[in-house]
Amino acid sequence: MKKLTIMFFVGMFCLAPAFSAGCTDFFNANFEEQEEKIYTVVNIDDDFDDGSVLVVMKKWASQFDRVYEPEFFGYENIESVEDLTRFIDPDNAKYLDKEKFHKILKLNLKEKSKEKVVEAVNVLQKLKSVLSVEPNYIFSGD
Repeated sequence: MKKLTIMFFVGMFCLAPAFSAGCTDFFNANFEEQEEKIYTVVNIDDDFDDGSVLVVMKKWASQFDRVYEPEFFGYENIESVEDLTRFIDPDNAKYLDKEKFHKILKLNLKEKSKEKVVEAVNVLQKLKSVLSVEPNYIFSGD
């Protein structure tokens, strides 16, 4: 019995790294889908709001009912977070294609200036959970 117990633990010790690596690959492949990040280069002369940025979250971070607080982003210049894809009527969530859904957020900045928007874009686009971030551009019909 003692020999069987020792063999069991030796076997588990040898298989643990392989199992662990497999789980990591499974986790990365399924939950942190390898969506290619979209980087934004901001021209400060463009016409955009100087007090907010728009963030598209990666699919694995886009639960439709998740509420994001400013602290989630680890950037001290965020005053508030507005969920632009929020369901007013939760019953409508049943129509959501969860395989393709990306949460879109508007982050309102404490310090408002075009330079702070550029800084926010540069900081936030480095986050693993963010697919893209860009200024809140102002378009006109002219």
